[in-house]
Amino acid sequence: MKRARPQVSSGMDTFTDDDSDDIGSDTESSCCIEMGVPPGVVIADSVHNTIRLPQICLDVIDTPEFQRLRTVKQCGVCNLVYPSATHSRFEHSIGVCHWAQVFLRNCGASISNDKKLCVLLAGLCHDLGHGPFSHLWERFLMARGIKWKHEPNSAIIFKHLVETNGLGPVFKKYGLEEEHVDFICRLIEGEVPEHEDNFFLYEIIANKDNGLDVDKFEYIMRDAKQFGQAFTLDINRIIDHVGIVEKDGVKYIGFRDKIKDALLDVFVYRAKLHRDCYQHRTCKAVELMLIDALIAADEYFQIAWEEPDSTGMVVVRSCKLSECHKHPEAFLKATDCLFQDLLNSTSPELRKSRMILEAMGKRDLYTLVFMEDLEQGPEQNKMESDMVARLTESFGSQYNCEFRSCFVKFSIGEGGDPLSKVKFFNKRQPSVPINIKSKKSFIKDDYHFSELLVFCTKGKKSLTKEQMDSMESEATSIYEELKAAGPNSTSLAVGK
Repeated sequence: MKRARPQVSSGMDTFTDDDSDDIGSDTESSCCIEMGVPPGVVIADSVHNTIRLPQICLDVIDTPEFQRLRTVKQCGVCNLVYPSATHSRFEHSIGVCHWAQVFLRNCGASISNDKKLCVLLAGLCHDLGHGPFSHLWERFLMARGIKWKHEPNSAIIFKHLVETNGLGPVFKKYGLEEEHVDFICRLIEGEVPEHEDNFFLYEIIANKDNGLDVDKFEYIMRDAKQFGQAFTLDINRIIDHVGIVEKDGVKYIGFRDKIKDALLDVFVYRAKLHRDCYQHRTCKAVELMLIDALIAADEYFQIAWEEPDSTGMVVVRSCKLSECHKHPEAFLKATDCLFQDLLNSTSPELRKSRMILEAMGKRDLYTLVFMEDLEQGPEQNKMESDMVARLTESFGSQYNCEFRSCFVKFSIGEGGDPLSKVKFFNKRQPSVPINIKSKKSFIKDDYHFSELLVFCTKGKKSLTKEQMDSMESEATSIYEELKAAGPNSTSLAVGK
């Protein structure tokens, strides 16, 4: 048997080989072979051990658009609370591509090789559109009054990747034409066309029906490992028991009935990650600080790039942070490196932003002064804004501070039975969908959690115990007054 020869490629432990069974298990090799393409790369991974992908995936990985994901952390600023959570969207995306490959093999679907490759590429590229600090960037833009989501942007950046790197001819070698690029974009966004018989293809990467897709499987396993959470979730067993069920001529993803408890664990562990890690109160304080730093820098920090003008001359363009998503070339330069760029700046206009980042580095974080279980809605949002306004009126000038608020929200199954939208099948009738309900004794009837947090923009290191106690007491009093007055009352308005 020949040894695989090393190839310097994506910066990971990668190899190309002459024989499909040189490295990795026969199972891994067969994934590429079943799609009619030779294995192109083997990657050593901390979660999946060995990943084998076709060469077309390596062609995409070795582009600036994909390499950018190395500098976008998977969990935003959570690493400032959980030091080991420094993994990036880069390795996560490769892991999603791998599991999409295994998923296609195990479900036994009869589809063409070109569509299988499209699913792999959608898994690989589904996060190309994430901004710096991952989901925090969406919240930063929302604070600037801009509605923006990373999924549509991922489709835009994928098309940019194909065009600017000249991958059209490469794709054609694998039977992928322009319509396949559009198909990949729909898979990334989870946008299912009307009258689509192969509905299951759109459930593999971005399942908008029940939330069970390889993207969530991958990030739950990888994030839990990096956060140091001792989960006993066996995703491999789940993927080993997938199939295709059919209803009214439409094919969907189905799961074997005997793994219902394992699927329930997926929803439970995802909620635990939100409660204990992603939306940990200290993580929310850090997020609010970074958003404030980005807002303070937005008008003064420019992202510059070069592009040819109408005459062919290369000119320098620039835009502010909140506009970089409008320009792919600018967006490619927007990464988590912004933190250090702002921190190391010497511009007087960026002093406020710099001071916030310095406080983050010293762990002088925003101080939590109020927290209460509270469902988010129009009435609650008004209560939230009224609380912030009244606290600012009471303490803003006195303590030279402001107040910030946010909701911690997560649910198990979107506020209902998490298994209600999952299609199961049994051994006797593997293509017939059946419904299974959760055992209510296992999970509380209330599957939804929502909590309001209010922070003072001064850190604990800058406040005395008496000052913190007075703010906490006043915040509680304001909340009780607003709650007693009811949503339609205006008697407790600011300036009363």
